[in-house]
Amino acid sequence: MKRIIFLVLVIFFKNTLLFAQEKIFISVFVNNQAITNVDIINEAKYLTALNPKIKDLDKKKILKIAEESIIREKIKEDELSKFINLEESSDLLNNIINDFYKRLQFNNLQDFENYLKNFDLSLNEVIKKIKIEAKWNELIFAKYNNQVEIDIEKLKKKIIEKNISDDENEIYFLNEIVFTVESKSTFKETYTKIIESINEIGFKNTANVYSVSDSARFGGEIGWVGKNKLNNRILEKLNTLKIGDVSKPIQVPGGYIILEMQDKKREKKKEKDLDQELNELIMIEKNKKLNEFSIIHFNKTKVNSTIVYEN
Repeated sequence: MKRIIFLVLVIFFKNTLLFAQEKIFISVFVNNQAITNVDIINEAKYLTALNPKIKDLDKKKILKIAEESIIREKIKEDELSKFINLEESSDLLNNIINDFYKRLQFNNLQDFENYLKNFDLSLNEVIKKIKIEAKWNELIFAKYNNQVEIDIEKLKKKIIEKNISDDENEIYFLNEIVFTVESKSTFKETYTKIIESINEIGFKNTANVYSVSDSARFGGEIGWVGKNKLNNRILEKLNTLKIGDVSKPIQVPGGYIILEMQDKKREKKKEKDLDQELNELIMIEKNKKLNEFSIIHFNKTKVNSTIVYEN
């Protein structure tokens, strides 16, 4: 079955690419960097490799998602060029690449490379994209880490209360859509479009269309998260959800988040000392706040960018 899906996707993209090669044209300029129709088609192949559900969308919508995705990438790349040498590699980057293909359920880099060939993608192309995201996160850390404030005593109290109250931990498999609005007056319009899209094409495909989070490439997938790792505001929303339900928007710095409860279960708590649990919780809180700074910084960068559509 997978081979049939791959064959259909490859035929679709190869036919589209052949057409594009007959007439290559510039679709958009981002800070004087040209993005062609072929660039957009290649981005569509990349996004489909990460989330095959995209193939169920209308072809025009797939290309529109790809166009917005590559525009975001070019904005980040241009901003990074002011601070960081993108050609530099590191052990950290290699670890990120390993985590990336393992998240897609591949055991090694060779299997991942073979998979990409089904979409006419080279490993180097994908590694460049991973590198841009990794370097962007490095930049955000360098700029905002000192502004991240963690109430350690509050986290300790939370851990102690959770350990006393229950010897089991409820965990959730979550997907997310993080979106921003230009003003409060446009919130209702944007939210309505997102809900209509979820009803029409599903949560994961909608995440590809509307979410500004890095998880959008994977259909908004966050994965399994323990109840004790979530803040009370989010827990209040999740406690009302059944499997398959979608939450109301939750305001976060820089925008809003919508969560889908894909699955949930209870598991026996693993024995951990207080310091270990505390360190894990601090890391989660810090990453959450840095992600919020990432959205804010990207929005500022986008406002100061020049985006010119050619057609």
